Amino acid sequence: MNNYSILVVDDQAENFDVIQALLQNIDYSLHYANHGKTAIDSLDKFDPDLILLDVMMPEIDGIEVCKQIKSNPRWQAVPIIMVTSLSSTDNLARCLNAGADDFISKPINGIELRARVHSMLRIKKQHDRIESLSRLQRNNINSLKSSLHDLNSDLAIGFPKESDAPLYNVLDKTQLLLQDFHKMPLAKIKEILLSINQSAIELDQFQQSFLFTRQLSQSLPDSDKQRSCLTRISIEQIVIKRVEKSQVLPKLIFDIEDVELAVLPKHLQDIITEFIDYILKLSNSSNSINIYGHTMNDEFHFYIDNRGVNIKDIPLTELSTSIRFNPVSNTDHDLSIGLKIAKKIVEIHEGLFLISNITPTEATIYITLPLVTNVARELHPPVSSNDNNSNSISDEVQITLPCVC
Repeated sequence: MNNYSILVVDDQAENFDVIQALLQNIDYSLHYANHGKTAIDSLDKFDPDLILLDVMMPEIDGIEVCKQIKSNPRWQAVPIIMVTSLSSTDNLARCLNAGADDFISKPINGIELRARVHSMLRIKKQHDRIESLSRLQRNNINSLKSSLHDLNSDLAIGFPKESDAPLYNVLDKTQLLLQDFHKMPLAKIKEILLSINQSAIELDQFQQSFLFTRQLSQSLPDSDKQRSCLTRISIEQIVIKRVEKSQVLPKLIFDIEDVELAVLPKHLQDIITEFIDYILKLSNSSNSINIYGHTMNDEFHFYIDNRGVNIKDIPLTELSTSIRFNPVSNTDHDLSIGLKIAKKIVEIHEGLFLISNITPTEATIYITLPLVTNVARELHPPVSSNDNNSNSISDEVQITLPCVC
């Protein structure tokens, strides 16, 4: 057990000696206050995880001390066990109304004392874990909010860069067709139309990135409503739906462990959508796209590439190193707006984000994301990133795509 701090408040020092003897050989730090006011003044000094508080004390009795401690938000979560010789219902009710968490009667029984102390400290530990998780989530939310301004600035700066080229191509090629289509062979017309279509796809993807940014700012996770998502089916559904909308139908190879991620389903969808769109830009129907996700060292390691390499043949301990030392485009300057946003979400979750362009038509994306803790699982049950879709993922694979799962 951890070295918890216990404050014993009793005007009679011999009672402290009794408690000290009954809790000997247990890893607690015991502190003593012989007066109610002394106890309140010493809270900052001792930072107790539990208070054993005598009811019958001069000047300020234990009930009033309990009220004052519980009225301070900083100490509200500290359990207070009232130590009392009073047994009437009215007196016990007064203790409860003052905020007491438990009782123990005098003379103190050693077995009962240890059991109640252990129980209250277990509750305090659970509270501290939940508070720590909530604090981490609040910090992440604040970080995400402060980053949105930068992302919106990047979007404004990148708007001409990412939209002008495909837009001008559409205008130029359309004008060319209007002027000369009657002179052109069918093959040339088809070539121009394919170029226009590709530019339209790029414009659509940029628009999606813009909407992505707007939606991201509207869907920041509330620390009281943070939910986890189930990984395997969510990722498979996202990937398959994006591939169905593309012009290529590559072979998909899934190898994803079914775990719970401490990431909102909406954010997981945004991340995976950007990644698969990026890979699809470089792929054709003859490519195989590997989508791999497994846990290691209490993290979810996610990998996607179109090289046709079987990720099972590469140890995860070597994967990040091999990517890191390949020609990498990981600076924000080299990334599209959508990938910048996806990278920011990963980084806010303290994950690793790596992209490697091995050749102009081959790429690897590798990230890590946090797993759900037991505390978070109790607070927020997991959901699929596509709750409203009840279709079987295996049915979608069989109907629409050549896929190995």
